[in-house]
Amino acid sequence: LLATGLSLQETIRRAEDQPDVASRLEQAVDDIDATVKEIRSTIFGLQRNDTSDASLRSRILDVASDLTAILPTAPRIGFEGALDTMVSDEIADHLIHVVREALTNVAKHARATKVDLRLSVDQQRLFLQVSDDGVGLPTTPGGGFGLSNLRSRATRLGGDCEVTSRSDGRGTVLIWRVPVR
Repeated sequence: LLATGLSLQETIRRAEDQPDVASRLEQAVDDIDATVKEIRSTIFGLQRNDTSDASLRSRILDVASDLTAILPTAPRIGFEGALDTMVSDEIADHLIHVVREALTNVAKHARATKVDLRLSVDQQRLFLQVSDDGVGLPTTPGGGFGLSNLRSRATRLGGDCEVTSRSDGRGTVLIWRVPVR
């Protein structure tokens, strides 16, 4: 569904000279987004709290693998620190959702050619950085809940989340930090 929605969004750009067609396509994209949200909600509701015995690194790689089909290329992923022993199950569950949302945002909005994900942990905090080389932040914020959800998850865990333009002006950087103790 996400790939279909992205394809339709690209078609909307090509149909700008045909307002009726563009309007119909925009409605179809909105319908797909609503359906995806319902599916996600259902999946999250069905998941057990203990999710699985898979390592956190493995779970992150699984999320990235699941989303590679809708991303421009497979994200480059870097790990640093004892993720599997330092990060609690509660934080890990939030992190999985944050990674999924961040990569989905890149796929839906960035028009990027590269995506990098860096995850590190030390004695004090967990640090996630997702960067892309896409179009950067929009001048007017969208009506979605993705970024506010990421910020809310960080705040609930005593951390923070910031989204900025890359220093070279090409793309976006998301930083999500939470304490591990």
